[in-house]
Amino acid sequence: MLAGFALALSACSDHALGNLGRSSEWLAEVKPTAVTSTVVPVDPIRSVELVGWWNLGLGGDLSEDPEDTVARVYQRGGDGGRFVQASPYEIASALPGVVFPSLVPGDVTSITSQLVYVPGRPVLDPDQSAVFGLWTVEPYSRSRIVGQRGVLAVRPWNDAEEVSCASLADTETISCQTDFVGDQTVWRIVDARGETWVWIEAGYRYDLFLRDDVTPVADMVGSTVPLVELLAGTGVSTG
Repeated sequence: MLAGFALALSACSDHALGNLGRSSEWLAEVKPTAVTSTVVPVDPIRSVELVGWWNLGLGGDLSEDPEDTVARVYQRGGDGGRFVQASPYEIASALPGVVFPSLVPGDVTSITSQLVYVPGRPVLDPDQSAVFGLWTVEPYSRSRIVGQRGVLAVRPWNDAEEVSCASLADTETISCQTDFVGDQTVWRIVDARGETWVWIEAGYRYDLFLRDDVTPVADMVGSTVPLVELLAGTGVSTG
């Protein structure tokens, strides 16, 4: 039953970075037009400890060998697809030392997590090894363009690899600029979908895309801590 559930959700997974801002392929829905109304203001940023982790119930063992975790989660996918639902424990095991923001946008209520594989192989995709979806509604109950506030993609990074606006830009890039969050260098890439922030930390490359208001991004980048530390906190809840 669990495998079937995970397989169904994997079909609804976050796409590669190039598709993060596009409408969902699994639920046809357009973003509603804003109307004037009286609303209760939402804080622009909140602690991740107040947010539900959707896949926490899938379990996982932080002491498990990373290769064993990668192979086991792959089997959960069943059909050899790229995106397989994984718990934050499993991602922390598969990607030792990976970090995650301890602050998220104030309207985020749930976080989904997946490991991303080379098609048909129990090997993580080197261009995008894990993705976290930030949702303002129950995950997968609405299209991404409506219910998903943003996505954080992670991949291992060799310090010898070049990272610059020149290396990050592609045919869809409108602008790219180098910036700083404290001592952390970030690259801010703008295309037709919006703005993606890229940074290198703890041996990994992080690509963070938020829809609409990007005000919380700097706070998120500046608040990262090892994912295992977040999981050890008593405030982490199930989704």
